[in-house]
Amino acid sequence: MAATVACDPIDAPEACVQASIATEETPDGTNGDGHLLDVWVYANDMRPLTRVLNPGDWAYHEWYTYDDDLNLVHLDTGRGDVPDDSGGTTWTWDDQSHMLTKAIEDSSGRVEESHAYAWDGDLLIRDVAENFGHPWYTGTYTYDDAGELLERRVESANDPTAVETWTSTWDGAGHRLTETYDIHVQNGGPEVVTTFGYDDASHVVTEAIDVGYADGVDGVADEWRRYTWEGDALVLYEDEVPEGTIASRIVTTYGDDGRIASEAEVDASGSFRNAAFTWTTAACP
Repeated sequence: MAATVACDPIDAPEACVQASIATEETPDGTNGDGHLLDVWVYANDMRPLTRVLNPGDWAYHEWYTYDDDLNLVHLDTGRGDVPDDSGGTTWTWDDQSHMLTKAIEDSSGRVEESHAYAWDGDLLIRDVAENFGHPWYTGTYTYDDAGELLERRVESANDPTAVETWTSTWDGAGHRLTETYDIHVQNGGPEVVTTFGYDDASHVVTEAIDVGYADGVDGVADEWRRYTWEGDALVLYEDEVPEGTIASRIVTTYGDDGRIASEAEVDASGSFRNAAFTWTTAACP
């Protein structure tokens, strides 16, 4: 079971919405103990405020802090009711709410991972990353005249032959048609080509994935992901490996208010997870 809370701590500090998510009995009669897994508290705009993972003696807590422009500036973590030294993440932003830096600290307070971002208007063009203060990689981004991402290129700071690229093609309506992932090293590397299909409402309905390291990029998809929609609500996700063989399936239902009512997941081994969502009102923290 988990709980999600939506509230407006400024306009209505006493009025929140809590969603309790409980494990439900599965078709084989197991996994129905109602174990509490996760508790989230959100503002009305669905910004997370706090999280408790696995409530109980070993609960893990997260606290989210925002600036006046509602940009996330700090994530604190801890095992108790207040932050401890288990690490955290800090962000900085410019006046247009573009992310400028991100720093992730480990439990000793050292910056384990850091990023510095550069922008051209509203388009991200560079991500310079460090690992424990040492150069890690540089990511560059290129776009077409419509502002659609054509290529993300990641070059290792330690090995000039290690380059990864993600390249995309688009139609005139803003739909990504293909994405090609390639690892460029001294001896070449595998490609993964994903082809996207859409319905008339521009929802992604298929992803056909041709995996180079499986059998070479041969134009025949090795994996299919299928999405079924009712309006704008995703009700069914299926992963097929190969096509026609279900590797996993997630079925989602919704209440009359549009909120998630249940989520059931089964994988190829038959392992089943079933969760039921119950929405109630609650006081804001």
